[in-house]
Amino acid sequence: MSTQTISRAAEIVDIIDRMPPDSVIIQHGVDWNDYEELLEAVGEARGLRISYSEGRLQIMTLSPKHEKYTRLLDLLVGLLAVRLRIRVLFYGSSTIKKQPEQKGADGDSLAIYRLQKREYVESETSHCLPLLTGRVLTQFLARSPKEDQYDIMLAFEEWLKTQK
Repeated sequence: MSTQTISRAAEIVDIIDRMPPDSVIIQHGVDWNDYEELLEAVGEARGLRISYSEGRLQIMTLSPKHEKYTRLLDLLVGLLAVRLRIRVLFYGSSTIKKQPEQKGADGDSLAIYRLQKREYVESETSHCLPLLTGRVLTQFLARSPKEDQYDIMLAFEEWLKTQK
């Protein structure tokens, strides 16, 4: 008789495989090594966002609605960058990992990070694009269910004209 040990990450991968679109699971008591093993196991899985903070693991499966918001956010940031003549690099869903504080998150959130003393820290506004705040972005993203992306971009462009 053989004994087989299944890692915590393998158990979570099994749960992920059964998750429907647009759902969230949260696991507590997950250690950093299990988080890294899980990231390695799922790779760059499309339609999946994983975040980790101090033993709390959150996994979200994405829906077309989420992807629509993500693309709109890219368009708004791109429009502002062009208007201000600032180069912006888009990395999509790259994973940001910070082991010392045991935090990790995929890049599809409204959190704004700033490089400070060779470390990324969360910030209220963007240093290079100070007009961007979570409140402003949320305001324009909230229009998405009733307006198409083109109309929202036009409204954002008009709003930009009122900013100094």
